[in-house]
Amino acid sequence: AALPHLARDAVVVNVSGRMGSIGRVMSGLGASSATTQDVVYRTTKAALNMMTACAAAEFKAKDETRDVVVVAIDPGWMNTDMGSRGGTVTGAPLEPEESAAAIVALIAGLKPEDSGKFLNWRGEEL
Repeated sequence: AALPHLARDAVVVNVSGRMGSIGRVMSGLGASSATTQDVVYRTTKAALNMMTACAAAEFKAKDETRDVVVVAIDPGWMNTDMGSRGGTVTGAPLEPEESAAAIVALIAGLKPEDSGKFLNWRGEEL
């Protein structure tokens, strides 16, 4: 339903998080968190990543003449209230401004072949 309303070269960015990576959990990275809050957060981010991949595939199948790019981007662990769990965790390596600037540059360089990917703020595929 959205495709006809998007520019031919639109970029759709879904803000995800590496905690939504099923591959990371299966490989043991970050798999130790078992709190209900983390499970719900991880599940919603994993669903968003799947929605990203499905939307990218659907848009391409419906109109191959468009170069609509759909990506999910993990902005990184940032020094925010959420990133520090209300000040109880320290050491977040990123300031929000740094992440935002990197994401703006990343979006500007996206190509049609990037559609459907889950990327971190540096542009690395997760």
